[in-house]
Amino acid sequence: MSHKIQLIIFFLLFSSLSLLANDNERFAGMACTLISKNRSVLHSERQQKQMLFVQTVDGKELNLLCVWFPQTREDEHILDEVSVSLLKESDKILIGYGQTAGNPMFYYCLPVKQASKKMRIERWEKYRLPLSLCDFQFK
Repeated sequence: MSHKIQLIIFFLLFSSLSLLANDNERFAGMACTLISKNRSVLHSERQQKQMLFVQTVDGKELNLLCVWFPQTREDEHILDEVSVSLLKESDKILIGYGQTAGNPMFYYCLPVKQASKKMRIERWEKYRLPLSLCDFQFK
């Protein structure tokens, strides 16, 4: 009987991690759509599941790692292993925070040097985007 319980716990843990990865991909797709409508962006495309390539009209090129964190009572969120592995390929991290990945309440754009596996919400606040992704000046 205990073997079945362990198997059920493993399945639930695995399925919750895969759902989080799907939420990151859903957020990346939504962010790419909004960023492509930005007047200061010449070109944007999804390179990998949660990575965006953005080229601005002034010639700057950015690789954005898109991560979505659910709105919870906790003040610390942990990056999944896929996101951690993509950090070294990224220039900035675009965080969506809210109840659903397709419609986050807030956006944050952090430099990669501010990222760690465990990320506290207080550290994001100074990187909060005051505008929508359609109007933000990516630098």
